[in-house]
Amino acid sequence: MHFRIIRGVPRISSSKGVALRKDLSSRTALIVSAVECLLFIMSSAVSAATLTVGVGKQYAFPSQAIAAAHDGDTIAIDAGTYANDYATISHNNLTLVGVGGKARLVQTTKANIPNGKGIWVVYGNNVTIDNIEFTGAHVKDKNGAGIRMQGGDITIKNSYFRDNQDGILGGENANVTAQQRILAQRRRQWSDP
Repeated sequence: MHFRIIRGVPRISSSKGVALRKDLSSRTALIVSAVECLLFIMSSAVSAATLTVGVGKQYAFPSQAIAAAHDGDTIAIDAGTYANDYATISHNNLTLVGVGGKARLVQTTKANIPNGKGIWVVYGNNVTIDNIEFTGAHVKDKNGAGIRMQGGDITIKNSYFRDNQDGILGGENANVTAQQRILAQRRRQWSDP
């Protein structure tokens, strides 16, 4: 048998003619579909990036990296204190991790958090937060959260919630999974500033 390409479709010279062409065409279509699926999966995996936060890194504050992130990205936040830095997380499959120690997100002002909800407000699905501390969240309604879940699934690992009105506050569709060490401590009584 000899193969030759005519208008992108392999043709076979054989006494079986048409039957072989149909069989080969369906096999070719199946192979092309499989290759297209593989390329799509690979391009999705390749597009995920790691954004870095800290002194001399891509971003100085976690909120800047969160604003620049895309679905599937990882945000690596250097250990240190990030004061009055609030963010809304709307991307899916995002991982936010403290590196070199805990990344501390602290509300230090007496004014309320501008979004009226929490230090991080999460709308995305399948978000993982690891090795991050949330401290001092307060809002006028007295339910300021370190993390406010507005929907989707979230996994929280090795994190600490200190002196917040609420550590983790979720809506009715929020699913929170706490893994490894999650500590919460509430010392202050909150009053309007």
